[in-house]
Amino acid sequence: MMLTLISVITIIIYFLFFLKNQRLSILGVILLLPTYLIKLNILSIPTTFLELILIGIFIGFLYKLLKDRNDIKLYGFFIPIIIFLVAAIISTKISNHSIPALGILKAYIIEPILFFIVFINTFKTKKELEIVIKTLGITVIYLSVYAIFQKITGIGIGTDDPSWAIEKTRRVTSVFSYPNALGLYLAPIVTIFLFKIINKPKNIFNIIVFVLGLLAIIFARSSGALMGVVASIFLYLFIISKDKLRSFIIGFIGFILILTSPLTYSFVNKNLLLGDFSGKIRVQMWEETSSMLREHFISGGGLNNFKDALKPYHKQTFFELYLYPHNIILNTWSELGFFGLLSFVIIIIIFYTKNKNNYNYSLNIFWQDNADDKNIKILKHKKEIALILSLSMFTLLIHGLVDVPFFKNDLAILFWIIIGLAVVNEKIDDNIIIIKK
Repeated sequence: MMLTLISVITIIIYFLFFLKNQRLSILGVILLLPTYLIKLNILSIPTTFLELILIGIFIGFLYKLLKDRNDIKLYGFFIPIIIFLVAAIISTKISNHSIPALGILKAYIIEPILFFIVFINTFKTKKELEIVIKTLGITVIYLSVYAIFQKITGIGIGTDDPSWAIEKTRRVTSVFSYPNALGLYLAPIVTIFLFKIINKPKNIFNIIVFVLGLLAIIFARSSGALMGVVASIFLYLFIISKDKLRSFIIGFIGFILILTSPLTYSFVNKNLLLGDFSGKIRVQMWEETSSMLREHFISGGGLNNFKDALKPYHKQTFFELYLYPHNIILNTWSELGFFGLLSFVIIIIIFYTKNKNNYNYSLNIFWQDNADDKNIKILKHKKEIALILSLSMFTLLIHGLVDVPFFKNDLAILFWIIIGLAVVNEKIDDNIIIIKK
């Protein structure tokens, strides 16, 4: 009873917080993303502290919507989001574990989408966009500082695998229960700050976030996260190059040299070619998952039902069944069915289309002669952010080739924040000073 009362009070407090300061309350959610780890049980319904404050925000947003009679805008995402939601609901219904699946539907699908809607209908300026990015940077700082403390002391590391705490094989986890959870969260944000440093090399905050975040990823030994960050660097060099064909040829030759060099072969074989035991397990999982999806092409395996769906196809007994196939395409397809995957791909395409348009904007004829320094800075900022967000999502997707960068409370919201930042960037003074090339 007392826990229920505290939960209701928490929701009310955050509801009032949202009414008092919408933007600050949303930034508070971003700062508190890891609080999904604080698990609660209210009236026999499992929830988390993060969900309680999200409920407060949603109620506040709905109240203001009805009170002010404002319209909700989805900026081109309405149809794919509806398909995504319907696919998730159907997948919940066909799951053998409908009650846990409802929890997944709530925490990984519905709440992150609602947060995205609140986010894009609240933030609209360059200053606000930068504050959101800085807030993400603060989460990197406190997670990474704790991870570095774990690396030095061995204290507080997740206990799922005892070898993580041993000095020779130490892998930090920060507040999370396993190392890759840290890498999955940090990699897209570290990418943002890496390329912000390129634009503003003297910004101390950006440098601190990047260095601490990169160290935490290294100490977590999250090879997928490192692979994603490095891949974003190669993509960046290709995008900014004037001779794309020459850059591609040089990059391809460099890639072949990295694959075959004696100095890098061990790392490449283990992490890129999946030559170690973990890699072989992943490959086997992908083969079995593909077999399952060939027979359940439209429906997939059902939400929170991967283990049950894969059992008839699981022929290798040298490893246990995992919760997910550790690949963003197979993962989304298995959990949400073909139309869930299709809508997810459409969302990514819309995201990149918006960034491409923002990156290709230029001053129109009038403003070419009349623009002041402020106008030029806004245009430059839009281009920079469009490229940075594209690279951040690219890191997430590359990491997703070998892991699960979406189906988790904080990661699902982080994904929609990155999408939302592209929408905010699109809105900044768009109809005043710039046109598409």
